[in-house]
Amino acid sequence: MEEIEKNRARLDEIEREIADLKERRMALESQFENEKSVFNEIAQVKAKIEELKVQATNSERAGELSKVAEIRYGLSSRGEEVEGAEGRKVGAKEICQERGGGNFLS
Repeated sequence: MEEIEKNRARLDEIEREIADLKERRMALESQFENEKSVFNEIAQVKAKIEELKVQATNSERAGELSKVAEIRYGLSSRGEEVEGAEGRKVGAKEICQERGGGNFLS
């Protein structure tokens, strides 16, 4: 009888551990998706910046200086978008470290 009670107690303990691990996994998956979306946003903005730089170079060669000025003005605002997204990346990194999740954002 005593053996059965020990087994039941151990089973309950294991089930609690499994529940805790599932909860932690869900939290980490959510954190990963959030961080992934920040990185994707940064990549999209940087790709758009590169595209605009090429357009500005081509417009400059064609002598379309007003278009070049518009593009370069737009680039400065895109740079601010990247800085904002990278700031969110740093904030996510700090939250991750506070929660003891390690450094996923190197």
